[in-house]
Order: sequence, then structure tokens, then C-alpha cells
Amino acid sequence: MGRPTRFASVAMTVLAVAGGAAGPAVAAETDVSKGDTTFAQTMNMVNLTEIVAGEYAQSSATTECIKQVGAVLVHDHRQLEAEVRPVAYAARIPLAKADKVEATAQKAMASLAKAHTAAYDKAWLNMMFAGHKQALSLIDKEIKQGINTQAKQYAQIARPVIYKHLRMVYGGKCHGQVGTNKIPAGESGKAAEAASGGSVPATGMALSAGGAVLASAGTAAGIVLLRRRRAYSR
Repeated sequence: MGRPTRFASVAMTVLAVAGGAAGPAVAAETDVSKGDTTFAQTMNMVNLTEIVAGEYAQSSATTECIKQVGAVLVHDHRQLEAEVRPVAYAARIPLAKADKVEATAQKAMASLAKAHTAAYDKAWLNMMFAGHKQALSLIDKEIKQGINTQAKQYAQIARPVIYKHLRMVYGGKCHGQVGTNKIPAGESGKAAEAASGGSVPATGMALSAGGAVLASAGTAAGIVLLRRRRAYSR
């Protein structure tokens, strides 16, 4: 079994706990469910890991398409990371230490395949495709079942961004930049699947290989979330 699959299986363990998320939303800003906690912690690791993945793509991929996608990942996930931290801070959800998550991601990316080869391109695209599909499923779960107001708002903002990324690497192929309009909430990868005329493999979460979640705190309140929605449409 190849390295991308091993990476995905490690990260899949992180997401397994999301299956026990709380039931119907009866939201209050200060209420936090186990599912809200798992969502915020996982998105924190996803953001940090995808920033590293995007940087590696720009320096190690062979095609301009993949390098451009990598740049988009870095830009978008830096913003998503800046916004998940106040959500976690307000809800008193501990987040992973960035340096440890980044170190784990760097090791995984460095061992993915030989840089500047077609094998690297393929492995990177497959990893991004698997990761974004699973991240989208986690986001949709939070939208449907989360109870924390700010966490649900963050999920609604993150969804079109992650869906855009999924379309850019759909099927483990580079499709370049795509639009994000009219993406229905709660549909996970179904819309992308229908648009592409294929099926989305149920592979593991390649991007959240950050290991155990350790305590750290974010910054200020998350009231600014909705104001930044347009920033991701670049």
C-alpha cells in the first residue's frame, strides 16, 4: 500500500470520533457539543496541514496547474485558520500546537514521493482529493448537527471554500481554479460527483495528520466571521 494511503489511514483515526457528534441543533452561542469540539479541532489541523501541503506543491510539483492550486490552498487556509481560532477561543476549545502539526505535515509531505516527478504530482493530488472530500463531510455534519452558533457559522463559511478546493483536485487530477457559486449546504461531495459524472471514493482524511490535539488558545471573538465570506472567492 502506497504512502498516500498510509497518510490517509493515520488521519482517518482523528476523524473517527466525529461519528459520535451530538444530535439536533438547539443553538446557543455558548453551548458546545462533542461534535462542535471535534469539528473545530479537526479544522484547525486541516488548515495548518493544507498550508504546508500548498507550500510543498509550489516548490515540488512539476505542473503550473498544481502550483497554482497550492497557492490557493495556502491563501484560503490561512484565512480559515485565522477564523477558526476565535471560534475555538470563545467556546474554550483547546487547539493543537501549530508547530507540532506543521512538523508532522512536513514529514508527511517530504516522504510523499520524490519531488519534481510525475509520481509526486499524482500522490499530492490524490491526497488533496481524499482530504477535501472527508473535510467536506465533516463540515456538512457540523452544519446539520452542531449546536454552537459560531462553529456552525464557521462551517457555513468554510464549506464553499473546501468545495472549491475539492473541485480543483477532483478525481486526483488538477482542474485549476473553479467557481464556488450556488453550492447547496448539506450535500457534501454529491454535487461535485454529479457534475463530474463519477463517484467519490470513501478514502481517509489525508490532511489532518496532526496527531493528538494539545491545548492552546486563539485570539478575539468570532463576530467577524460573516464579514470575510467574500475573501475566499478569489
